[in-house]
Amino acid sequence: MDNGISMSAAAAVPATMTYHGELNDGAGQLVDTTVEATFRIYDAAAGGSEAWSETFATVDVNSGSFSVQLGADAPLDGVFDGNAYWLEVSINGETMSPRTPIESVPYALRANSAANADTVAGQTPADLLASANAAAPDSAGDIAYDNTSSGLSAADVQAALDELAALRALVASNQAAIATNSSAISSAQADIGANATAISSAQADIGANATAISSAQADIGANATAISSAQADITTNAANINTNRSDLNALETLTQDMARTTIHGYPSVTFTGVNVHVRNGLGTTGTIDSTGYSVVNGLGNLVVGYDEGLANQKTGSHNLVLGKNNLYLSYGGLVAGSYNQIRAPYASISGGVNNSASASNASVSGGRANTAEGVYSSVLGGVNNTASGEASSVSGGIYNRAMDSNSSVSGGSENTASGASSSVSGGHANWATGEASSVSGGNDNRASALQSSVSGGRGNTASSTAATVSGGLNRRADGPFDWRAGGLFETF
Repeated sequence: MDNGISMSAAAAVPATMTYHGELNDGAGQLVDTTVEATFRIYDAAAGGSEAWSETFATVDVNSGSFSVQLGADAPLDGVFDGNAYWLEVSINGETMSPRTPIESVPYALRANSAANADTVAGQTPADLLASANAAAPDSAGDIAYDNTSSGLSAADVQAALDELAALRALVASNQAAIATNSSAISSAQADIGANATAISSAQADIGANATAISSAQADIGANATAISSAQADITTNAANINTNRSDLNALETLTQDMARTTIHGYPSVTFTGVNVHVRNGLGTTGTIDSTGYSVVNGLGNLVVGYDEGLANQKTGSHNLVLGKNNLYLSYGGLVAGSYNQIRAPYASISGGVNNSASASNASVSGGRANTAEGVYSSVLGGVNNTASGEASSVSGGIYNRAMDSNSSVSGGSENTASGASSSVSGGHANWATGEASSVSGGNDNRASALQSSVSGGRGNTASSTAATVSGGLNRRADGPFDWRAGGLFETF
């Protein structure tokens, strides 16, 4: 008998093998991606010689898993010769380590090239086919049948086939009866289905009506809520209208003496028949606390302009402020110009730049870098002049100093009045250091005693009580009531 299997075909072994792998990222998470994979076979676990390689340009990786068919483009049937081999894998140019040893199954590819691959125990396919045909029985009745587990009673294959045919006929009869019963059941199920559909339709109608009723009830509830809310809004609005009316009346009363108009072509606001009071809210124009500091809060000032400068330089109250970058730390003062400073109660600077009034009631009228630091002291102008005595004054000039009470320098440069009630009228580098002493002018003159005086000249000194030098050069009046004149009148 011919069994229909070609021995030569049965001996053929596919020249490929399947490789399954798993790929994750550096954190151990399985990836979904597409990679390039290269597979190489070596004759050693490390180093060695490459026996075969194949590259797959595109390999899909799903949930970390991928599979390729090795040998699809580069056949494997000439690789394996019975020796040990290892597989090396590279993903996107990165070589995986270590290499994987190739187990016994891929070596079956060696069978295609074995010397006895076309024989079985030394017999050719023709020998095996002749032996099989010689042993074949003549009919199914000659073949014994083992009915131990089949449930059949036949002892040979032919009897078993006959018994199976009878069973098939019985099954066909039962199937016909089942089909009849199934038709009846199907008809009954159709009736049940129709009734169920009718019931479902009725239930749907009931549900729709219930939904409509519920929706209508919800609408009624919403309308009732809206009506209640509208009533509350009406009540609130009525109260707000009354409040706004009161506020409007108060505002009209507040602004009845104000008018917005145009003066000299510019928009203006006028106050007519009233005083304007600007207050800081502390209940007093200003006081000094127990530590000697002014009690102020930075409010109640009348500021004209943008008042540029640092906020911590503008903490005073009830000051008139003009100009820019000015400092005001106390109360009741006036500051104008730029970079000027008033630091004590009722101090004032009328203009100029970089001037300072740092004592109570001190004033600077203008100029640059002038300082009035005595109580009631004043500097009218000039540059770098200082009035540091109580009620002292410098009228002008440059680098002049009035240092004691009631002292004064009228002008000139680098003059000093340092005695009480002393004065320097002008000149340069003159000193009036005695009480009630005076230097009227000249250069480098000294009046250093009580009521002493130098009228002019240069380098003259009146150093005793009521001593006088009228002029000249380097003249001295050193005794009480002495008098020295210039070269024209003086007797030596």
